Amino acid sequence: MSLKFGKNRSVYFGYHACPLRYPGIKHATRPQTELVLLDDLGKMYLAAYRNNQTNKVGITFLLKKETKNGKRGFIFKDKFYANTRYGWVI
Repeated sequence: MSLKFGKNRSVYFGYHACPLRYPGIKHATRPQTELVLLDDLGKMYLAAYRNNQTNKVGITFLLKKETKNGKRGFIFKDKFYANTRYGWVI
């Protein structure tokens, strides 16, 4: 379950403002935007593209969690990305 929910399932006002992780994946055509993981939802991550110039987060989508060769990560555009120590906000 998400760690961003408080008492009585209330949501902090900056739910999308503070990402969980910056994996370092840039957008193919817009270099100022990058992928961010916003929340951990059990078997999925909530993700979106974030504009680094305006600090705005776009439409959210889900990414499936995977484990390959003992490394945890996620699948994005049919490619596995491992969760490393780099990019964690918490």
